[in-house]
Amino acid sequence: MKVTIFCEKQEGWSKRLNRYMKIYQECCVENLQADWIGGRRELLERLAECACGIIAVPPEVLAGSYADFAQIMDAICQGKGKKKRMYMWTFRNNTVFLEEEEIAYLYTRKRRTYVSDGEREYQIRGGIRKEEKKLPKERFVRIHRNCLVNLAYIKAVQGSYAVLRNGKEMDISIRRRKETAERLMQYMSKSAENESAEKACESAGSLAKGRFIC
Repeated sequence: MKVTIFCEKQEGWSKRLNRYMKIYQECCVENLQADWIGGRRELLERLAECACGIIAVPPEVLAGSYADFAQIMDAICQGKGKKKRMYMWTFRNNTVFLEEEEIAYLYTRKRRTYVSDGEREYQIRGGIRKEEKKLPKERFVRIHRNCLVNLAYIKAVQGSYAVLRNGKEMDISIRRRKETAERLMQYMSKSAENESAEKACESAGSLAKGRFIC
């Protein structure tokens, strides 16, 4: 597992991090790899490429005890801090940068394509078909030839409408109603299974709990 820690002010932190990482590798995860990123541009590039997991660690955490560091690493190893897919779009002089779970929907209108985080809409370059190929099929569903929606953002399907979590109602074409309802049920069932698994991990306790006195 590769972890990249982002910190613009690295001075005086490297030795502390390396020491903590060495202890954690020896006691918890042998195949753990870690490196630093100090520039925001490099951070954005790595996120866009999905090259590794990213942890943005504030100064107060690294300045604390090993126990603080171990809690962060435990969360990653248990899946709470797992790598998140990031997407970046550019249009003219604007850049949109969203995590997979932040993408609410995409749609095309009058030959213009937009992406929304549920609160704001941003015009992006490219068409809906091109964007659909980038996004995971198990998470996004085409409810209309001009609209692609994140299944996690659908609150309910009512007849010919998909009701989103922000209250917005979006048309579902006749030929896609059955598929949309089925895909939503499958996603909700899978999400319930994952939630149960996460609770089981939490009840098992921290990987480092009781092993260290800091």
